[in-house]
Amino acid sequence: MKGFLILRLFLRDLKSQRKRTTLTVMAIAWGTISIVLLLSFGEGLKRSLNRARHGMGKDIVVMWGGQTSIPYQGLGRGRRIRFTAEDVELLREKVPELAAVGGEYNRWGVLITYKRNTVSERVNGVYPCYEDIRAHYPQKGGRFIDEMDMQYRRRVVFLAQLSLFEKIFLVFQ
Repeated sequence: MKGFLILRLFLRDLKSQRKRTTLTVMAIAWGTISIVLLLSFGEGLKRSLNRARHGMGKDIVVMWGGQTSIPYQGLGRGRRIRFTAEDVELLREKVPELAAVGGEYNRWGVLITYKRNTVSERVNGVYPCYEDIRAHYPQKGGRFIDEMDMQYRRRVVFLAQLSLFEKIFLVFQ
């Protein structure tokens, strides 16, 4: 009986204060929707960043040249440090714990021509292990650079979006 009385009082107050009730319900709904939307945006951003991070490669270390900060044997500070193919081979020999080592070399403003179209683009040179290190896999019917291409110095092109700097990639087993 007491529950029925409370329900009757609630319905009577609801009818007498419709505007206040409507505004209260709308405020609760708006707050709930806002929180759900913010959580959704946050989760989407987190997933997008994780996908981008995994596209970089798994269990890798990336090194790139820079410049010296102190003088050395008569040479001034601020000298550029660039990695070479010999550095890649040296790392491969001296650190046996590395599963793969590969360099990436780039050049800006290379003219690329196909039929009548010419563009000036950045071109990257990579080692065959780059395919697995950075998870760049060819489309169906295509292929990546292999050891035979390196040995015979073939001109092979793999079209992809690559990173910006000259690097040496280290993959630990």
